[in-house]
Amino acid sequence: MTITANRQRACLETAKRLITHLINEGLVAATLYHESQHNWLRIQNSPNHHSRDARVAELRVPLRNDAYVETSPDDTVRNSSRVVFLKTGDLANQPVIVRVADGENADDVEQSDPCAIFEICIAELEVQPAMRDRILRQLGNSVDMQERWLEMSMSMPALNLDSPAIQWEQSLIIGHPTHPFHKTCFAQPPLDPVHPGDLSRILAPDLAFISLPATTVKVYGPIREVIKPLLEQLDIASELGAFEKDRVVIPCLAQQLPAIKQCFPDIAVLNIVPNIADAQASIRTVSIKPSFNFPYHLKFALSCEITSALRIVPPWSVSEAPGLSNVLQTLLPPDLWVYREVAGVTGVQEDITEARQLGCIVREDVMPRAEQNGEALVMAAALIERPGQGTQTYAERLFGLNTLDRKRDWFRRYTRCLFQLTLPPLVNYGIGLEAHGQNMVVRINKQTRSIQGFALRDLGGSRIHNLTFTAHKFKFDTLSRDKNPIFMDDITAVWDRIHHVVLQNHVGYLMDALGLDKHGGWSIVREELKGVLNDGEESRGREVYEYFLKGEMAFKCFFKMRLADNTRHFIEKMVPNIVLRN
Repeated sequence: MTITANRQRACLETAKRLITHLINEGLVAATLYHESQHNWLRIQNSPNHHSRDARVAELRVPLRNDAYVETSPDDTVRNSSRVVFLKTGDLANQPVIVRVADGENADDVEQSDPCAIFEICIAELEVQPAMRDRILRQLGNSVDMQERWLEMSMSMPALNLDSPAIQWEQSLIIGHPTHPFHKTCFAQPPLDPVHPGDLSRILAPDLAFISLPATTVKVYGPIREVIKPLLEQLDIASELGAFEKDRVVIPCLAQQLPAIKQCFPDIAVLNIVPNIADAQASIRTVSIKPSFNFPYHLKFALSCEITSALRIVPPWSVSEAPGLSNVLQTLLPPDLWVYREVAGVTGVQEDITEARQLGCIVREDVMPRAEQNGEALVMAAALIERPGQGTQTYAERLFGLNTLDRKRDWFRRYTRCLFQLTLPPLVNYGIGLEAHGQNMVVRINKQTRSIQGFALRDLGGSRIHNLTFTAHKFKFDTLSRDKNPIFMDDITAVWDRIHHVVLQNHVGYLMDALGLDKHGGWSIVREELKGVLNDGEESRGREVYEYFLKGEMAFKCFFKMRLADNTRHFIEKMVPNIVLRN
């Protein structure tokens, strides 16, 4: 059967991420070999494996000619090496070859469907049938949603520094560069299933305004005062009457109403408003249409698995939002702006699986501040996208990066700015910011196109080393440290997290997109790390620098976490440190 180019690409994008993670996490064994002037990976099944098709002997995965694959000698196979670590971008954009053996005969069949590849690869793993079926549905959903994104991208305009911020938010066509579920949007009951045809509705969601008894929710910050102007514009405030003091009125995603009603039976739906909001990159956070002049973003609970996790809002992240905002605004460098989280609401239930279905956080919009400075705000993750399925990234288009030297120079300046703003708080206060490409927004001067700094959002992903932070005797009474997952006792756990989000993720993905991973990109990273951290032989900065450059790094095992039905606690594996590459 002939499939469209978009369908084929969607399958390959998901399949490459799946294969890479299965190998890197040690779930399958792969060897590197050379044949017909090309490099390949071989994933072999043992003779007694339990695949649904017992004739499958091996998978042969084509690599790019310039692939950089970390290996170790394989004593069991002549003239081959065992693969230890590789990147998704090292795989060629081609189907894998499935070798089917029937007696003495063997046939090679092309395969790009990640669901079929998954079934072959897990033949020897003990995966429960329910988990297997769930993963197959999620992989299929990722392919379906990716195909729809690719279709929509063909009619999207190429963006520039005058484009509205929300267009940049919705420009992530390919999604997470390495996650096997990079475009998954998988609804959980009682929500209706999400299909590719729903994407337009998801990107412009209806908002519901609901009233609840004040005794059923916990309110943090001035949420009534913040929401009131929006209610007045929608003529919802007049409907409250005598109930205003005894009840709380909040917005939520209309899509989430079935889950909220199940856990909060006393809600009253006052109104469902269409054409009021646009979804940001995270899908669950929305910007209100400019005509309402509402200077906040709204982060909602959404019972959908999007990429790596169920996108609800845990009660602790709501309760700590205002206090953490004050801490970060006070301690971070001036050129690292903070999208302050000023208010929030969550359920009172002791069972957090119920309380979190209602979560809402109100976040300040920093766009007015940027406009006063003549700056554009561009989500960092958008810089690696290629508009119109072309060959140039937005970074290349916006900054005129048409030569290797220009790319290196710009990448150095970008990396230096990022490190100067995110690493000193780690060294000085033990504050590890979740500064990956979706959480960091680049502040760009519209006239000079120079990078002025960054703005940080989604603060709940921050992690703070308890001892380093408390040694300063800060008087931040609004920030609780009792059973707060933001605070960690193991400083290396904080450092590992920053290595993952800043070096492997933010900087690494940008480097790959610019083609600098084989042309001195990691040398630039090491030099800029040294410039920011290496400030004395016995300093904490030097200690962090040496830790970031040790021989191995902690690699986040997305697939093992999914197999274990665990998205809250990291499962990691030590692999060769990518920062040490030439």
